[in-house]
Amino acid sequence: MTKVLSKRNEKFRVKSFTAIEMTIAMLVLSFVLSLLYISYSNLIRFNLAETKILNAVNNTDLSMENVWRQLKYGTDFSWSNGILSFNDRTCVPQNVYLDSQNHVLYYGSTSPDLASPLTDSTLIKINSFNVSLNGTSSGSYYSQASVKAITLDLVGQVTGLPNKNLNYQIVVAPINSALRTNPCSP
Repeated sequence: MTKVLSKRNEKFRVKSFTAIEMTIAMLVLSFVLSLLYISYSNLIRFNLAETKILNAVNNTDLSMENVWRQLKYGTDFSWSNGILSFNDRTCVPQNVYLDSQNHVLYYGSTSPDLASPLTDSTLIKINSFNVSLNGTSSGSYYSQASVKAITLDLVGQVTGLPNKNLNYQIVVAPINSALRTNPCSP
């Protein structure tokens, strides 16, 4: 009779996983999830770094475009002691210079309190700013010493990313350099 009962119990007995099988399955699942987490966090970190670089490049592009536009229509250029001085299109004296203490490029007055910052130090720290005035000449055709080309070199570092440097070089050919007279002279 006991054999008959044990056969009946086998029919109704539910087969399930053992504790060891469940533990192994959980370990495999946790290993796969940890690999996914690591790859996802690396992807997010890379994306944030690339966003910082893109923001720094966009900020510097906009700054250099603004400087280029002002220099294109400027006159009376001079470069001394790290300050590019010139008259803008309305004959107002302007300056472009690097505040090396704050790593910010400024436009306007030589006082940082009165000048407009061109670059954002939270995005990029400007390390060097150099200008070369090319083609100055005077003669019978030109009544003023004129600048044929202005080359600006800018080297900066993306804030928060120590190995990411940005190097810019723009060349401007001022329109007023071809004029016979200085538009800002009375």
